[in-house]
Amino acid sequence: MPDSTAISAADIEDMRKTVQNPNTPAKDRTLNRMMLYQPQIPYGDLKKIHCPVLVMAGDHDMIKPEHTLKIFQSLPSASLCIFPDSHHGVCQQHPALFNETVQTFFSK
Repeated sequence: MPDSTAISAADIEDMRKTVQNPNTPAKDRTLNRMMLYQPQIPYGDLKKIHCPVLVMAGDHDMIKPEHTLKIFQSLPSASLCIFPDSHHGVCQQHPALFNETVQTFFSK
């Protein structure tokens, strides 16, 4: 849920300012808008997903750890990976580790 249970109130306010700022590049406005409004998936609906899912986050992610854990716990066939020394952009921050993790997951 894109609310204060998942993201801090300060981060939400920063994203709103980014979206409203006409000088912000369109890509950044779009990504921040997505973080503000998407996804809207109730935890109960996640329980209906039975295919393997890899839930990933950084240990310094903007998504609160308890929210990431709740997503993981709501998916019946989920694996959880918390990347060390990482934020929300772990795929850009540590691409080799990210790719290795994803490849390992898909090879199972």
